[in-house]
Amino acid sequence: MKILDLFSGGGGAAYGYIAAGFEVVGVDNRKMPNYPGEHHVDDALEFLRANWQDFDAVHGSPPCPLFSVITRQSGSSNKHPDLLNPLRDILCGLPIPWVIEN
Repeated sequence: MKILDLFSGGGGAAYGYIAAGFEVVGVDNRKMPNYPGEHHVDDALEFLRANWQDFDAVHGSPPCPLFSVITRQSGSSNKHPDLLNPLRDILCGLPIPWVIEN
């Protein structure tokens, strides 16, 4: 089974998927030299839209400072994009399993 790991970071989730026998492909907006598998530097949402059909499942870990208490308390919500809701909107329209962890 081939899993797309969006907002992959260094591959924390990927290590678990690989240990369980999955093939994992990561995507993040910056280079991750120690990622444990194939990795792409790209916009995660754009990559998902263009390539979802190449995968059996999707794992997404969008950054979520927009939703944190400290962000609200500091009044800096306008500095953080909402990546969670757009990701969920795309995933809900796909015919493959997916998970979002935050």
